[in-house]
Amino acid sequence: MSNPIVRVNVNLIVAPTPDTLQRTGAFISQGATNLAAGTYSLLTAFSDLAPLLLAPIVLASLAWSGGVATATCADVGVGTGSYNGTTGLVTLTGTGPLGLVPGDPVYVASLAGTGAFASAEGIFTCAAGTTGDVVTYFIAKALTMTISSATGNIYATHGASNGDTFLTTISGATPVDYNVTVLATATSPTAFTYPLASDGGTTPATGAPAFTVRNQVELISMATTFFGQGANTAVYVLELGPGEVAAGVAALSTFINAQAQIFYAYLVPRNWDAAASFMTLMASYEAPNTKTYFYITTTTATYTDYTDLMKCAFLQVEAPGIPLTEFSCAADFYVLLHYRPSSTNKVTPFEYSFVFGVTPYPTKGNGALLTELSAANVSYIGTGAEGGISDAIIFGGNYADGNPVNFWYSVDWAQINTNLFVSNAVINGSNDPTNPLYYDQQGINRLETVAAAVMRNGITYGLVLNPVVQVELDADAFAQALDAGTYANLTVVNAIPFVDYVTENPSDYKIGLYEGFTIAYTPLRGFDQIIFNLDASNFG
Repeated sequence: MSNPIVRVNVNLIVAPTPDTLQRTGAFISQGATNLAAGTYSLLTAFSDLAPLLLAPIVLASLAWSGGVATATCADVGVGTGSYNGTTGLVTLTGTGPLGLVPGDPVYVASLAGTGAFASAEGIFTCAAGTTGDVVTYFIAKALTMTISSATGNIYATHGASNGDTFLTTISGATPVDYNVTVLATATSPTAFTYPLASDGGTTPATGAPAFTVRNQVELISMATTFFGQGANTAVYVLELGPGEVAAGVAALSTFINAQAQIFYAYLVPRNWDAAASFMTLMASYEAPNTKTYFYITTTTATYTDYTDLMKCAFLQVEAPGIPLTEFSCAADFYVLLHYRPSSTNKVTPFEYSFVFGVTPYPTKGNGALLTELSAANVSYIGTGAEGGISDAIIFGGNYADGNPVNFWYSVDWAQINTNLFVSNAVINGSNDPTNPLYYDQQGINRLETVAAAVMRNGITYGLVLNPVVQVELDADAFAQALDAGTYANLTVVNAIPFVDYVTENPSDYKIGLYEGFTIAYTPLRGFDQIIFNLDASNFG
């Protein structure tokens, strides 16, 4: 109407979208997938992994002698070669097809040329444009070099250093005795061996023998064990590109620092255990306000290397002799990502959680070892036999600093949700003309009430131990009250009164800064051990 009797003004109050950071985690892959390095893909079921896996690489030969199979990678000569000094791209055309695709490792040797052409020799990662008989990869830019034609070799390779072991699956060979999933040993950039009891009567093998790239079997076992826990929790696979541990750690550091936080936790390959570069990386995530964790498979020989009581490191020792399809720590990883805090789905204690399809560590003869592992905050899979339950459960459940997984999960939840809900209140209050939020005592009270509501939710969700109280004390009075135990068995949300704060911090008011909120609380946790004292009397 042009002249309405009543005019209604509408103000929009927008509720916050729940933060899902603590539900996100990633399996780390080093060259096992067709994803570009530094990218990731969501897995909602085990079947989502198959389209991401690199195809097996064809072998030139596979022979057997004395219980050992020797595999030789395929190679072709170089027909032509070129180098782009602006981009660092090397392009080699082989004399025949290799079947390599982007992401595969490639070994280049015996090139000829002028200048710094030797920089184009070694193990590299195939880049975009690799197809058929063409292989591309990147080296340093701005080199003075020319690659000669009709010389050199290109090999499809395993990408492992000499003497290193890696899991691989051999397929396509005849007889089928050669076709196994096994721990192989690199003997050169272009060959590897693996134990094999029998060749089935034929050596060398015929057919089309091929092998999977390093880390692919392990990635599959991560997914197998993870989704063996249930189908209601998703996980990502993060591709860092093929290479040694140090290269993967450097790529992960670059990924984490390149953008806002994407993943809450990472399940790392076994060979990252106790690596110096990895230990250095983890040292960056020890502060109480960091929210990044690494789930690590350690061993009875290396767990003592973690002497810095790392808050971000979850350590687990696998049972000896587990099947190659198992990656035990992936079960713990599932438990972490499966938490969905709510009033009807409380966060349960991490220790003693049920896990499935994983092998318990044998207890017979290992009592002292398991006690040592627990004392060192190293977890392992056991059973609930003491409680009459045969199912596998998690023993330990602490990060390397000795605090339970639930402790830091609670601290992170409190950080995330206090920020979320208080920020939401500030934004909505800045857009509400009927009840605007101002920097005054009333505004401080409103925000304190929001923070207190978050902590009350934490009680309901199984994350916060004690009832919530709101107080308004200056900094000294609040510190004295805490020291005196005034708020023992309480969760305290304190807001320094407006007048007191701006009197002590006059420059803060003119820039809209208030640093007077404090929350003091105890995260809720479960039992580790219970001791009963039993007195037996005989009056006879």
